[in-house]
Amino acid sequence: QAAADWLRANGQQGLPWHLCLSFPDYIPSKDDKDNRGKEIPMPPWPNFVDDMKNKPRAQMRLQQRSAEKQNLWSDWSERASNSNSQAGRIDEALGQLVAQINQMGLLEDTLIIFTAASGSMCGSHRLVGNEYCCYDEVMRVPMLLHWPGVIPAGLRCEKLVSSLLDIPATLTALLQGNIPGDY
Repeated sequence: QAAADWLRANGQQGLPWHLCLSFPDYIPSKDDKDNRGKEIPMPPWPNFVDDMKNKPRAQMRLQQRSAEKQNLWSDWSERASNSNSQAGRIDEALGQLVAQINQMGLLEDTLIIFTAASGSMCGSHRLVGNEYCCYDEVMRVPMLLHWPGVIPAGLRCEKLVSSLLDIPATLTALLQGNIPGDY
């Protein structure tokens, strides 16, 4: 709501604007009355069971530490459900903001970028977090761009994109700025 309020106050002044939203590590609590994810049964991830054979020792130790508290899928399913609930809330919040941009008549001239710094294991390989491993769950994060008239709808890039490195240089080039030589 704060982002939509800011947009209403600043978005129609005829000047370029930038709005960055962050949704840091919030996982709905057990007491959250609006936890929609709890209604969705969570089947085990296909890679939940992993004997860690031929994996780095650090990952084995992390899995052993996690297994002391959470060894069965029933131990992980609530966390996975909460993670899905969090994703649903982010989707809902972004949908409301895009609707606000559209209502203001700015959508056709607005570049929207949705991405994440990293993913989370959330029980994959019976691990939590994103430390000490380079599994797809951590490395393959979404990056969606919407810019009517510039980026064709449905375009899919199969190349490696490092969002935290590529976005600033790409935006600088798009805004016809000079990219520093040491970037």
